[in-house]
Amino acid sequence: MSRNFTCSQAAFGEKFPARQARCVVAQRILNPTRALARLVSRAMSPLRRHLALAALCVCCSAPSAAQSHAVTVRGRVVDESGAPIAGASVEISSETSHGTALVTDANGAFVVTVPASRAVRLAASHPDYGLQYTDMFWNAWSRYDVPAPSVLLTLRRGVVLRGQLVDARGSPRANERLLLVFDYEGSGPFPLETTTDGAGEFAFPRAVLNGFELVAQSLSHWHPETQLQPGAYLRVVARHDEWLARARLDQPVIVTVEPFTLLPVTLVATTSAGVRLAGADVDLWVRHGPIEYVGTMPHTDASGRCATLMEPGVVYELWIDRNHGARIAPWTQSIAPRWQGSVDAATTLTLAIP
Repeated sequence: MSRNFTCSQAAFGEKFPARQARCVVAQRILNPTRALARLVSRAMSPLRRHLALAALCVCCSAPSAAQSHAVTVRGRVVDESGAPIAGASVEISSETSHGTALVTDANGAFVVTVPASRAVRLAASHPDYGLQYTDMFWNAWSRYDVPAPSVLLTLRRGVVLRGQLVDARGSPRANERLLLVFDYEGSGPFPLETTTDGAGEFAFPRAVLNGFELVAQSLSHWHPETQLQPGAYLRVVARHDEWLARARLDQPVIVTVEPFTLLPVTLVATTSAGVRLAGADVDLWVRHGPIEYVGTMPHTDASGRCATLMEPGVVYELWIDRNHGARIAPWTQSIAPRWQGSVDAATTLTLAIP
């Protein structure tokens, strides 16, 4: 019986060494032949080479007497159609071994015997498939024997996202740092990074892309409204579907950046009678589009104040209420906003909470 793990996107914010991305399955021994496995994926630092990675981590924390035993792991590396990938690199490491490297045979198969330890990690890679991460299933617990009789690692073929970075007038943005942030579940991965040349052209390493975002200059420009730092920022005009379609055809893309400003907005929370809610935990939702919103749980100060940011000229909807512990977007419950409008300068809004 095979255990299947398909690599797709990143999660979990722990950094791995350069040129490695791993799909990790952690197991805890329940008895000598049963284990509980939890899928966890990990992110990696940007690659210098085009690698495709998939990994399996088999935790073998049996009684201490078992530590002298050996664990034999057999498996195959295949593509999405199930065809074997010959010549894929497989790296095996554990708490008692710093790493063993081998190459898959013509059938994409490998077999390795390593000393038993609490964790044995396998990472498969191939330069033709590109950087990729494991699907993230926080709640997908399963049971199976240790060690797994056969491990199937599936690599997807990635794309090279390349093109030109321009401003709103179409002029090239030369020597500009550009980051590719993967869409993910759980904690965030480390993004890929590149720098445009004198003509504004760029190319990222080959990678498997599902959902992703491009960010100019630094992560401080990535959803800055969540950081409560007013000021001037750069925004990449999102055309993800178009970029991905062109990348799959090995065609260049045009990426446009535009400046924008976030203004500080002070919110004063009061009761219906006008009494300020000092030192209160509140639910705050600020929305300016179907999927453009920020939900926070601020604590008001001694004057009943908390803060948010707004872009001038943009129409916002704002909900504020006492914190009841349930984090449900109020518009999905047909709850009318407490305030709706736009701002042109830093301002203060007073909002009554019944």
